[in-house]
Amino acid sequence: MVKRKGWIPVSRALLLVMARVWESALAAKGLLWGIQNALIQEFRDRIEAAQNAFDQAAPAVRTAALTESINEAFDRLEALMRYLKDRYFRKPPLFDEDFESLLLAPNDSAAPEAPRPGSRVIITLYYKGRNTVVVDANPMPGDSPPEDCYMEVFRGVMLPPARFEGAPAGQEREGGKAGLRPCFMRSPSSGNELFKWLNTSRKQEFAYFRPEDQGKVAYFCARYVNEKGEAGPWGPVAAIIIPQGDDASLA
Repeated sequence: MVKRKGWIPVSRALLLVMARVWESALAAKGLLWGIQNALIQEFRDRIEAAQNAFDQAAPAVRTAALTESINEAFDRLEALMRYLKDRYFRKPPLFDEDFESLLLAPNDSAAPEAPRPGSRVIITLYYKGRNTVVVDANPMPGDSPPEDCYMEVFRGVMLPPARFEGAPAGQEREGGKAGLRPCFMRSPSSGNELFKWLNTSRKQEFAYFRPEDQGKVAYFCARYVNEKGEAGPWGPVAAIIIPQGDDASLA
């Protein structure tokens, strides 16, 4: 299996393959490894949710809401896989052949100490078709590429002040989780002021926006996180005007 740095597969399709392999292994040996049935069932449920999201991911029909649901499903699956590996996949009780059956390299009884990331992420934004922004993420020039890390990417949308009447600062009363959308009344100065978008180890992601967001300003910021969940410093905030869907020059 082709992998990226660390043990997480390079693509979502390969992540699902690994998850299915783990599902079979846990069905056979999960209790022997100390994993309770409720957690095994939760893992199955997250696999199915990610598979269903993946099956709907055709670019021709993807919307902002669908993209958000796909990202969330795979974030939840990857988070549980990281938890299972860090909490339960140890030697002992696992043997080398057990690690091989999980598509992992044999582990020692103690997890190696991973340093907190010191590198920063710089984001470059450009247009790709209607209501779509390409998000390129790379180490800041002069910083070393971190090993065994993924990125947390945050984003938000600047809305006109009139849209905030009767709504809490930083939120709008429509769409998104719990009926609120991530948005702002002033330009954010760091990732702490943005809303979590996704976890990724890919250098490029596509951000999809709703038609009514055309012409508004979108902000992005990211940071590296190691496998222990320790976050590095924020990179700079990047901004771009959300493209107009009727502008053929952006296609």
